[in-house]
Amino acid sequence: MSYQSHTKRLQVTDESTETMQKPQIETEVLNVRLPESTIEILDQFIEKKIFSSRSEAIREFAREYILENNIKQ
Repeated sequence: MSYQSHTKRLQVTDESTETMQKPQIETEVLNVRLPESTIEILDQFIEKKIFSSRSEAIREFAREYILENNIKQ
C-alpha cells in the first residue's frame, strides 16, 4: 500500500466536492487496542495531514486491505 497515494488523493479537491454531502453509511463503534508504536505512526499521518483522525486512517487501511485481497461478503 502506498501512503503517497493517500496524500495526493486528499489534496486533490475542489470547491464543488467539498460542499457535497457524503452518503450516510451505517457504522458501529469498535474499540481496538494497538501497540504504542502503531499509534505513534497513526499520529504521524495525522500530523502530516494525510488523515484527519486515527479512525479515518484505520478505516482506510481496513478498506484497502479488503480491496487488495479481494475479500467479499
